[in-house]
Amino acid sequence: VRRFFNEFLTAEDKTIIERGITKHDRNPLSVQDAVDILYSVRCDLVHEGSYWGFHFHDGDTPVLGTDPDVVTSIRLSEFREIVVRGCINAIQTYNKGS
Repeated sequence: VRRFFNEFLTAEDKTIIERGITKHDRNPLSVQDAVDILYSVRCDLVHEGSYWGFHFHDGDTPVLGTDPDVVTSIRLSEFREIVVRGCINAIQTYNKGS
């Protein structure tokens, strides 16, 4: 997961993530820290059934989370678009001849 976000996202998309998932004092997280948080949320959801601890921005108000302790100012649709662009970049690097 870290490799995907580090290698296949543009600098602009990384900045959107850094500004979209911040500490409570609104200081940005690094992309790696944000990705680690999202992966932890994913694991809690898949393995523990915990689907209430993290919410994306609803379009009106940033979400103050407590587990994890972050403010989310990025909408799910924005995050999805970033992942799709990263997937396209990853596919474009695929060498069929290898």
